[in-house]
Amino acid sequence: MRKAERKKYRIIILVVAIISFILGRCSVSDSSEEAVNTEVDDTTEVVDSTSTSEDVTQPQETTEEEIENTEIAEADPSKPLDSKTAIEILNRKPDPKWDNFIVGDEDAVAQPLETYFTGSRSKTFNDSNHVQLAAAEKMGIKPISNMSEAWNLSRPVKLIASCEEYYLDELTHSYPFLVPEAEKLLKEIGARFNQLLWERGQSKYRIKVTSVLRTSENIKELMKSNTNAIATSTHQYATTFDISYSKFIQDSAENPRTFADLSALLSEVIQDFHSKGRCYVKYEAKQSCFHLTVRPQ
Repeated sequence: MRKAERKKYRIIILVVAIISFILGRCSVSDSSEEAVNTEVDDTTEVVDSTSTSEDVTQPQETTEEEIENTEIAEADPSKPLDSKTAIEILNRKPDPKWDNFIVGDEDAVAQPLETYFTGSRSKTFNDSNHVQLAAAEKMGIKPISNMSEAWNLSRPVKLIASCEEYYLDELTHSYPFLVPEAEKLLKEIGARFNQLLWERGQSKYRIKVTSVLRTSENIKELMKSNTNAIATSTHQYATTFDISYSKFIQDSAENPRTFADLSALLSEVIQDFHSKGRCYVKYEAKQSCFHLTVRPQ
């Protein structure tokens, strides 16, 4: 009897062990399946997230050309000029189309150029600073100490840069801004110079602008080395610019001209604008330039 009971117990234990083993395997299988499902769900979520991100329209990066156009637009006379805009404009990259020029051949034979300026430049262009200052105060901005005060301009100004009508020299003691009337005058002088030069000799040169708007800080620094610089300079009003009469920009090697003839032609052009009451002019021999201030019309 005892032997039969022991056999019975052994069978029960074996059955229980088999059932436990089967249940354990099922549990592991369920856990693995759940883990796989969870991993798949997580992956799907990441993919969906990426898909959503791609579907959202991303802001396009502003190109360098768009930035430059925006900066130039901000300097339009119809819009205010703040210090941030001024600094951005001053740091702009020059347009290679108009800032490049050729180096003329010194051995090239220059043909004479017909010009009609006669007389003395020092006597013809001798408008005093007192006269020019009165016009500048009437038409220009209120003087500023430095470019950080650009936001306080009393009048709009226009950015100038090398163009078809003139070449803007590297400025060391001034900034490339003029009131609209002065900017227009400068372009007209350059355009007239180009026109006469082409009509009379089919040559391509541009006038060179050497100084524009100056702050009081510029003037203090300049007075240390330039005897013509004065504290009451009309350059402070953005109404005045200097044009070199001894240096010109050569844009073509064809039909070279002497700088002496080009200087005489420039004198002829400026004399015409001066006689029509468009500007005041001072001939500055030491600085080799014409100092021009736009006049009220």
